[in-house]
Amino acid sequence: MPTDLVERLHRFARDHRVTLFSAMLAGFSALLQRYTNQHDLVVGTGVANRRLAETENLLGMVVNTLPLRLDLAGQPGLTELAGRVQETTMAADAWQDVPLDRLVDRLDVRRDPSRNPLFGVMFSFHDSRIPDLAFGGLDGRLTYRHNGSAKTDLNVVAIPAGANEITLIWEYATDLFDAETAQRMVAHYFALLDAALADPDQPVDRLPMLPETELRRVLAAAQGKEEPYPADATLAEMFGQVVARPDAVALCHRDVELTYAQLDVRANAVAAQLRKAGVGRDIAVGILLPPGVDLVVGLLGALKAGGAYVPINPQLPDERIRWMLADSGARAVVTWPALASSIQGLPVVFPDAKNAESVARESGPRSLAYVIYTSGSTGRPKGVMVEHRSVLRLVFGQDYLNFGPAQRITQALEPSFDASTFEFWAPLLHGGTLCVIDPEVVQSPVEFAAEIRRLRVTTTLLTTTLFNEVVTMIPDAFAGLDAVLFGGEAASPQRLRALLAGGSAPGRLVNYFGPTEATTCTRTPVASMLSRPLRRPCQSVRQSRTPARTCSTSPAVRSASGCRGSFMSAVPGGARGYVGRPGLTAQRFVPDPYGPPGSRLYQTGDLVRWRPDGELEFLGRVDEQVKIRGFRVEPGEVAAVLTEHPQVADATVVVTGEGIDKRLVGYVVPLAAELTAADLRDHLVDRLPAYLVPAAIVLVDALPLTTHGKVDKAALRPAARAETEVLTRPRTDTERKVAELCAALLGVAAVGVLSDFYAAGGHSLLASRLVAQVNEAFGVRVRLAEFLLRPRLADLAAAVDAATADAAADTAALDKAIDAGPVRTYQRELTDLLANLDDLSDDEIEALLSEPETGGSR
Repeated sequence: MPTDLVERLHRFARDHRVTLFSAMLAGFSALLQRYTNQHDLVVGTGVANRRLAETENLLGMVVNTLPLRLDLAGQPGLTELAGRVQETTMAADAWQDVPLDRLVDRLDVRRDPSRNPLFGVMFSFHDSRIPDLAFGGLDGRLTYRHNGSAKTDLNVVAIPAGANEITLIWEYATDLFDAETAQRMVAHYFALLDAALADPDQPVDRLPMLPETELRRVLAAAQGKEEPYPADATLAEMFGQVVARPDAVALCHRDVELTYAQLDVRANAVAAQLRKAGVGRDIAVGILLPPGVDLVVGLLGALKAGGAYVPINPQLPDERIRWMLADSGARAVVTWPALASSIQGLPVVFPDAKNAESVARESGPRSLAYVIYTSGSTGRPKGVMVEHRSVLRLVFGQDYLNFGPAQRITQALEPSFDASTFEFWAPLLHGGTLCVIDPEVVQSPVEFAAEIRRLRVTTTLLTTTLFNEVVTMIPDAFAGLDAVLFGGEAASPQRLRALLAGGSAPGRLVNYFGPTEATTCTRTPVASMLSRPLRRPCQSVRQSRTPARTCSTSPAVRSASGCRGSFMSAVPGGARGYVGRPGLTAQRFVPDPYGPPGSRLYQTGDLVRWRPDGELEFLGRVDEQVKIRGFRVEPGEVAAVLTEHPQVADATVVVTGEGIDKRLVGYVVPLAAELTAADLRDHLVDRLPAYLVPAAIVLVDALPLTTHGKVDKAALRPAARAETEVLTRPRTDTERKVAELCAALLGVAAVGVLSDFYAAGGHSLLASRLVAQVNEAFGVRVRLAEFLLRPRLADLAAAVDAATADAAADTAALDKAIDAGPVRTYQRELTDLLANLDDLSDDEIEALLSEPETGGSR
């Protein structure tokens, strides 16, 4: 150990009346806490065990091993932690005569030959230096030898070698650690001790532990490449530049197309009406419309008026819609007359407004562009405020996509989903075409694959769950596309390998990563890497990492390579913060000591670690936030809404399953015996979007608690799907077959034909699978949208029977017409024409439609 560090350790031990061993072990336990993110540690230590006079002169090893249980809870500093260690050590020393194997037997710990039963790490201390020897004319000097075996995963022995000299033996299991890792741990231990001695009351989990050379390397690896982007412009200004190509198609939806000139005129009309309603700089405008042409007109109109758009799904409960409008401070709403009933006391502007007068610019690059609401742990969603320059950083000066007029990019995601920012503005600010696809089509992989071919799409962005579904069901769906971007969850290497091996991959695969607060994308790993690193920062983005226990007042702390820590993002013009929540904004957006003055770091809550190759590896979350089929979900929000029910005493919500089977399960303690799961489901449906409603709700007498008084979620009993439902058996052959397909898909023994598919554990992607399997089994074409509107198996079976009857009627009518004779030739012509319709050009179709009729048979 460095001499000056040893001197300071001696001084600290004297000043705080603890042993040198306690001070060094406190620092070592802090190191373990930083590597493991655990605050309850068991460390073994060797004791001489020669307390009896009879053993004083006994030759050989009489050493025993004591397990020390160390408590690092409550963010102690070195002073407090060393005191805790000393108390634990003194209490344990009273039992040093108890053989370790006797203790293991008494605790009835399961034996495993690969590891020590009580601890995997040891820290021991020789209480005095071993002197050199001189006898019989010979001089003896101490040398350190090793038998090449490791007694535990990690075993550190401190040996005093002089007044201010300590030698450390750092023994490690080579099956777990390599030499570089072990040497790095030693350097981290010295750096952590150095920082702790300099500020012994600072919590040890906030202390820096990187040597200067490693800190420089980490900061360099976290720095994204700086590329110019129009940081001084607004979205409306950049759109104004592409309107110079007025006849180019800006937008298509179903069979409707709008040129840039037409879109500009309609957006100007909406902007003029909004300006009259008082909309200006940083004023929110609710956009209460489903995906389509009118929605895009509303978004652009709000921006042209100088305001910030707030996309709201019209299918949300009215109460939630009104709350979002009030919370955002919306001054007006763009919607249809049929949807205006859910709006109270606000001016309404219709997207087909006719006044085309332009409005003067009022916003700037630091003005708000939009507010998007995400799930919040308090029971209410939180609005993320994003500025114009943040959006422009996303779609300019980047290398993950070839932006330009040739791009035809889908708008397939929920508009209130932050990734829709890319969908809207990547094409519209570069002169490309935005191709809107209806939600019910997106949820059906078969229909989605057909639609992107029909629209001649070049680039699409999907949730990872939907991407996996499409690749599984339609392996060649993305063949010929320039790029496919997917994110929201970690990619599946197995699906990617299958796609790449099949030869139907697009030109580029990008698994994007980034929270709403960092404007959609912070790192863009190339999917063909087939691993879990967050591989490259987007241009002009810098990444950083702090220990998992991060204090908002000290973000400068950087974790070491190999240690898990909290992922932080420094984005030029990242989100401004949360609407009406200055405290939460200050907690999550903290000063960046390594950036320019005024810059901030956003604490994402994601757990990562630096790999030896310099890449960041995603490990999970520091909180309970999860992604379910691409949606950001805070289980605490659902639990809070459950407890708002007057007959609920307590509630908690957990996440079960993996991948596409991930679902929410609510556990509720009722105040009244008559309360049912169905009542609670109705309560949630009236207040939450569909993706936040648990697949199962379980009524319990009490919630199990840990020794610390928190809900013990591991002790909650598993919830069976549709646990509270009385199953109705199939009544027809069609219902029987549909129920069998559904049960197999959900992984349950049976599903009642009057069951609600969602309450039985289903979701939209499983619904698309079920409809596809039913259509294949019966040879019919039932639309997914029909089942989503009426999600009972009996209704799906009825739709199958209706489709079968319609097909039979059509066949009978055709046979009758053919048998009549005169129309046979025409029927063959019509059949050939319809079969080859996709191969005809627009001019050829127009010519056929304009041909005069030549006979009554036509």
